[in-house]
Amino acid sequence: EIEASGEAVGTSAVEPVGQARERAGADFVAGQDAVGDAHDLHWIQNESYDLVILDPPYSDEEAEWLYSTPPLSPGRYVAEAVRVCRVGGRIALYHVKQPARPEGTRLTHRVVVHTPTRHTPPNCFIFEKVPPDYDPDAPLPEEVPSA
Repeated sequence: EIEASGEAVGTSAVEPVGQARERAGADFVAGQDAVGDAHDLHWIQNESYDLVILDPPYSDEEAEWLYSTPPLSPGRYVAEAVRVCRVGGRIALYHVKQPARPEGTRLTHRVVVHTPTRHTPPNCFIFEKVPPDYDPDAPLPEEVPSA
């Protein structure tokens, strides 16, 4: 079960930190809100969050075109997301192609997101962070059907 703590951190793999803080304007609360580079979250402790959402540009070309940034490093920002997510927490990754399963996780859901725009609809891949002793060959516990 994931509980709401009321704390959120916004990071970006593509937007310069200063621009993100400017965009947040009066909504940015120093010491409570944080904005940073999703490739490097060293300032966030391990296993701090129940949910991490990643919605990066879908290619280096798109990152350059939209944000004028250097190429992305999906391995780095996904590893950082896994590191700051608690065991049993979820990492939701939006992308047009299914990524490799991040180390230390298991894929729990794949959701197709239909949008009214004319681009390829993204999918949301939801991974659960598993304990270090997780055995991928062990049977999964029975899930309670949703009503």
